[in-house]
Amino acid sequence: MINLLVNILVALSFDFNLPDTSTAGQAVNLRIEARDNDALVDTFNAVGFLELETPFGTSSSYLSPYTVTFINGISTSTVSFFCAGYVRLKLSFPGMDSTWYSQYFTVLPAQYSKINILFPGDSLRPLEGIIHSAPLVFSVEEYVPVQIVYSDAYYNIIPGQRDSLSLMLWDTLGQNPYASFSPYASGGFTTRDTVILQARRASQYAYLIASSQNFQDTTDYVYFTPASPARVVLLFPGETYTPGNPAAGKTGLSQNQYAGNDFQLTVILTDIFHNRVLSPGVYAQDTVKFVASPGSGVSINPLREFGDSTKLSYIANFAYPGTYWVTAYVEGTSLSPDSSSVIVTQRPDIISLTASKVIIRSNEIDTIFAKVTTQSGYPISGQEVRFSIIGGSGTLIPLISYTNIQGTAYTILNPGSGGQFITVKGETDSLSDTIRIEVLESREDTMTLFADSLYFYPSPLNSDNKVSNIEYLLPNSITKVEIRIFDPFGHLVFSKTMYQGEEGAIPGTWNRITWDGKNNHGKKVQSGMYILTLSAYRNSQKIKSLKKRIGVLW
Repeated sequence: MINLLVNILVALSFDFNLPDTSTAGQAVNLRIEARDNDALVDTFNAVGFLELETPFGTSSSYLSPYTVTFINGISTSTVSFFCAGYVRLKLSFPGMDSTWYSQYFTVLPAQYSKINILFPGDSLRPLEGIIHSAPLVFSVEEYVPVQIVYSDAYYNIIPGQRDSLSLMLWDTLGQNPYASFSPYASGGFTTRDTVILQARRASQYAYLIASSQNFQDTTDYVYFTPASPARVVLLFPGETYTPGNPAAGKTGLSQNQYAGNDFQLTVILTDIFHNRVLSPGVYAQDTVKFVASPGSGVSINPLREFGDSTKLSYIANFAYPGTYWVTAYVEGTSLSPDSSSVIVTQRPDIISLTASKVIIRSNEIDTIFAKVTTQSGYPISGQEVRFSIIGGSGTLIPLISYTNIQGTAYTILNPGSGGQFITVKGETDSLSDTIRIEVLESREDTMTLFADSLYFYPSPLNSDNKVSNIEYLLPNSITKVEIRIFDPFGHLVFSKTMYQGEEGAIPGTWNRITWDGKNNHGKKVQSGMYILTLSAYRNSQKIKSLKKRIGVLW
C-alpha cells in the first residue's frame, strides 16, 4: 500500500515542526506532515522510524521514542534527544527506499552532573561514556596527560564548565602518597583542562579519583609498570620496604642485634622509584656484594643464589659488639647501591618462664618454672627470681625463689577462682618474662572460648613474609584439630587436620602451624580477604570453634 502510494505521490515530502533549540533529555513536541507538492496527503497512514544524525554518527538510541505514527498524513508526538550538538532527524519507512531529513537544530547539554577523566586515547561518547582505544598501561616514570571533562548525565560535554576538584591516585596499598599532579592535585579545573600525572609507585590495580563537593568519578583500573632496574634496596630487620618512595625506598630503623646471633638481611632489585622490578633478566647471573665497616667478624651468606628474582635473602652474623655500616651492591652493573647501619650489642642473660600446664581448673595448683641462662645457654645457679601476678587473681608461694644447679627456680600458683586468665611475671634485677595461665571452673568440661585465643601473623601474608603463623590455644583432652581457610564466597581453599599428640594438636597449651599462602593443590591463592576457622574436637564432639578474618597481599 505504501509503495503504491509513493509511486503515485512522486513528490512526497515531510515537513518537520520542532524547536530550533532544546536541551538533552528535555521532552519537546514534534509534528511531522506528509505532503505532495505542498498539499497535505491526508490518505497517508503509516509508522515511521526516526534516527538522530549527530557528529558521533546516526542512531535511534539518541532519541526516545524513535517511532512515529502518521494518521491522515500527520504525526504528533513528544520526543527527547540525548546527544548534544548540531543535529537533524532522519525519517524512514519499512519497505520504502527513500529517507527524509529534518532541518538542522541544536541540542544543548543538560545540567552538569558528571566528572570524566580521560587518559591518552580515550574519548567521551554520548550515552556510552568513556571509550578506551588503548589499554591503560603506563610506566611509573611516564608523565601521563589526563584530561578533565565535565558532562551531563548523558555524557554530553559541557564546554566552559568549571569546578573545584581534588585528585587522588589509589592502588592495592591504599592512597598513593608519591603520585605527583601538575599543575596541582586540588583546585579549579575547566572542561578540557589537562593534568600531568606521574604515579611513581607500580601497581596492576590503580585508579584515579576526581571528586568535588557534589560529584565524583573513579576511573577504570590502570596498570603502572616498574621502570628499568636502577637500584638495590638493603633491608635490615626493623626496616620496611616502601615502593614508590623516590627518596629511600624504605622506612623504619634497623633493630639492634646481638653479637654472635644469626639474623636475616633482604636485598630487593628496584627501579628509580624503588618499585620491585619483576624478571630482571640480564641481571640473572649477577651477584650481590656486601661491604661492612668495620669488617672484622662480619659474615653475610646467601640463603639462595641470585637468580631471576627481585628479592634475595641472606644470613648475617656479627661476632663483636659495635656500630656497623653495611653497603649492598650488584657487581658489574650500574645499579645504585644501598646502605644501612646496625647496632650490635652483647647478648644479656636470659630468663624464660614455663608452666606444668597452661590450662588448669580452679581447684588445681600449677607449678611455674623460671629458667635463667647465660647468653651462650649455660645455666646460672643461685640467681634470685621474684614472682608476681600482674593479671588476674590468685596466690604464689613462694614469691622469691633461687635457681638451682640447672638454673631453674619455681613457684606454686593457686588460682582460687575459675573463668579467668592469670599472668605471672618472673624477674631478676635486669631480666623479666611473663606467662599466661587459663583457669577454668572446677566442673567445667570444656574450655571457655576467648576471642584472642586465635592469632594469624604476620598479616597480611605477603611475599616478604613467605609464611604466616597460625597460633591458637587448645583445651585439655582434645583428640582432633581442624584448620580451614575459606575465600569470601565460602569456597574451601586450604585445610589441615591434626590428631592428638601431633604437631599443632597438643592439648592444654598454645599450638602453632604455618601457612604459605598455597591452596590444597599447592598453588598460591590470589590476594584478598579470607576466613580462617579453627575447630577442636573431643572424640566426635566439637568443643571449640573460632574464626578470624585474614589477608593475603602478594
